[in-house]
Amino acid sequence: MTEELLKVLKRLPPPILQAVIRGEQTFGEICEVHIRTGRRVVLTTVEGSFNRLTSLYTDAATVAESVASLCDRSLHAHMDTIREGYIALPGGVRVGVAGRAICEDGIISNIADITSLCIRIPARRWGIGREVFQKIRKGGFRESFLFYSPPGVGKTTLLRDLSRSLSEEAGLRVALIDSRCELACEELLSADHIDVYSGYPKGKAIELATRTMNPQYIICDEIGSLEEALSLLAVENAGVPLLASAHAFGLDQLLRRQNIRMLHRAGVFDHYVGITRESGTLRFRYDRWDPEA
Repeated sequence: MTEELLKVLKRLPPPILQAVIRGEQTFGEICEVHIRTGRRVVLTTVEGSFNRLTSLYTDAATVAESVASLCDRSLHAHMDTIREGYIALPGGVRVGVAGRAICEDGIISNIADITSLCIRIPARRWGIGREVFQKIRKGGFRESFLFYSPPGVGKTTLLRDLSRSLSEEAGLRVALIDSRCELACEELLSADHIDVYSGYPKGKAIELATRTMNPQYIICDEIGSLEEALSLLAVENAGVPLLASAHAFGLDQLLRRQNIRMLHRAGVFDHYVGITRESGTLRFRYDRWDPEA
């Protein structure tokens, strides 16, 4: 665990922090910490993403203290993202939240009685995307890729590594669209050729990056909305290649999504790449490269 991540996790109550540290020493690198009222803390490891239950139970007061500490004692400052279901922390750490929503006219105005937290600790595997990077290089750094997989396989980890390779190895200007503040990390924030758009709506960030930063690649995670699709169409018209990801269990399911199908018909992506991970390892397998579907 890096000092940067440890600094973030030190916001947790000491018993939970110690459970995470012991878990990593016993089971290996931890990628998720689930904290739920009245239940045991659950740790998920990177290798194979299997769960490890600790003996630590948390009550409502401990969960409330965890939320307050993670928010630096200011829930109000984080309320915009809490309404969207998460808390954004430094170093690309994102904390999912669940509880009782207070709605007005069908719009969430507040989240009360938070009962569940999912702390997602970003994996950093520099070089894990080497096979993909070589294919991008072979295409003259002009081709666009859409990576798809179910949640938790490693799309964000792959995009993070490709961002670094494009900037540091290829010397290309990269616009990193990090709407949920989980894609960028310390190494990327200090990279010479990466401009990070943190917290922007994806569609707006893509528009601004294309218009004002002269990127040679745009990278964004978890696309799918109509606004995002229209922005990606505009990027395609401007000639800026893209690396993006989307949730799907297969290509057929991916292309059943209306906005993704619109991008496909417009020829936005040169390659669709399905990602799986070998059981118990951090090695990726890629299902297909060709753009036909």
